[in-house]
Amino acid sequence: MLAQHLHSPQPTAVEPNGDFDELLHEIVLKAQRATNLSQAADIVLTLGGRVAGDEAINMLTLVERQLLETGGSQAIFPRIVGLGALEPAATYLGVTGYGRLRLFQGKTCPKDTIAFAKTQIESAAYRAHEELDQQDRAHQHELTRRFFEQEYAQDLRAVIDRVEFAVDHIDPVVLYINDETFTNFDQYNNLLARNAIKISGYLITDLRQRPLEAWSLNERGLISSIYMLAAAGIRIEEVNGQQMNLGVVESLLRTRYADLCQLSGEPHQSVDLFELPERIVALRRRIRPEYFAFRLVNGLTFNKHEHYMRRGELDISLARLPERISDEINQRYQVGVTDFESLGDYFAAVVKQMPESEPDAPNGLTPYEQLLQLIVSSVMEETRSDIGMTRGLRDFVQWAEWFRTHRFVELCSMPPTDYYCAVFASEEAEQLLRGQGTYQKILTAIAGRMTFNSWHYTPGHCPVDQVPADRHFYVPPKMSDIAVWSDKHHQGHVLAQVRYSIRSPGGLRVNDSKQYGTFDLRLMRREGGSYDLDDLKRARVHTAYLRAIVQAALDQGVSGGHRQVVRAFTKDWYRSL
Repeated sequence: MLAQHLHSPQPTAVEPNGDFDELLHEIVLKAQRATNLSQAADIVLTLGGRVAGDEAINMLTLVERQLLETGGSQAIFPRIVGLGALEPAATYLGVTGYGRLRLFQGKTCPKDTIAFAKTQIESAAYRAHEELDQQDRAHQHELTRRFFEQEYAQDLRAVIDRVEFAVDHIDPVVLYINDETFTNFDQYNNLLARNAIKISGYLITDLRQRPLEAWSLNERGLISSIYMLAAAGIRIEEVNGQQMNLGVVESLLRTRYADLCQLSGEPHQSVDLFELPERIVALRRRIRPEYFAFRLVNGLTFNKHEHYMRRGELDISLARLPERISDEINQRYQVGVTDFESLGDYFAAVVKQMPESEPDAPNGLTPYEQLLQLIVSSVMEETRSDIGMTRGLRDFVQWAEWFRTHRFVELCSMPPTDYYCAVFASEEAEQLLRGQGTYQKILTAIAGRMTFNSWHYTPGHCPVDQVPADRHFYVPPKMSDIAVWSDKHHQGHVLAQVRYSIRSPGGLRVNDSKQYGTFDLRLMRREGGSYDLDDLKRARVHTAYLRAIVQAALDQGVSGGHRQVVRAFTKDWYRSL
């Protein structure tokens, strides 16, 4: 099987920094030196060992997979791009600018594909595999027929609306449906105009103007697949960089349903495909008190796999509070950790000791801002991180008041300067970046991007019908994640040479309502290997510390006590470092 030739990513080696284009160029050169088709495909599919084998295989069409199975031992010959036309009957290996491997005959060169190597596969093999492909497409057609003619025949517009919302309010997606690619990523975008502006030439908008019978099988598969994932509460990024159709989605949903049944103790039952989303949503709700979800992210393919962990594995007791934190707090505020039974009570007492004061530290931070720095620095030390940060509202009390009075337009109109991102570097990272002359530039760039993220999430806390039509937003994050290879697409990470990261979002109770993703904790490493689950646990625990602090400040301010407003972490503040 092809899977035997593919390997899992080993993201530990230190290698030259650069963006995705540079990486892809290096990978293609390496693939051209391979001895056979299987080796060359392995190099490109796994992006040089940076993508897991099972995920990489799913990039291929059924015909491509079968051709590699039967013709993998065939020799390949490098092709100098731009010299000579493609031979119609010859077989080529090619790659797109976003990293999709293609295997094709010269007469059928896919769009946006550069052929970098040539091999020989008999035409009879194509014909045999195409027959299998036709059988698979017939299965796809039957599933989409059921979806559109039986399940959702009466409300096609509502289906498109939900799909549009799912695509428009998350990170970029790159989806492969048979030979086609549908994406909203950068210059390759053919899916939906930015901010969901209704412009022709983008598929989701165009489908609104065409009757269902004029849709292709791939288009039907795209819309029905995204809808089913959204209905199950599954983000589309789970199939990023992979083949997606209702058959693939059915397999994913059945696997997720089985996993959730096992976690919840619910008996596994035989369930029709179109009943699965409702069952999955109910089971996710059932296990939430005992488990939390997190994602493992590959920054090269944007793929994000969901996993679960018992909340009991997180020790958020005061007994586990790092001495570095408790000692500094006790020395400064005479608040002893042993005098309290919960994080909430402890940090409420600490925040209560903080007046609305002027900065009293050499770096110009108020006591409240120093407390945020203390928490971030603690988890950076525990997880051996180069950079750590936390973001949020400068004045959560004002924000809460506008929510209480339903002033949603004002909330959506808040400028990015009403948010902050506190970024800190380890001593080693600071020394390195100062030596490169990039310390202030990188911290300012990171803070600016994360501040923008806070601004971008805000409308997601409001009723959708109250959000101004021209105010784009992303859905506020709920899940923590561990990411690898973050330094190839994201320009801020390229600049900061950040390869590995953790994101741990947190929520607050605002006017008796839980608002997710109102702040977060983020950690970054330049090298030394990926973060592991122990690192994630410590990040989650420190996120709980931050939640207790920010919640205490919010509650105190709402009740008329000292009001903690974050004034540091501006562009001028970072320039002064």
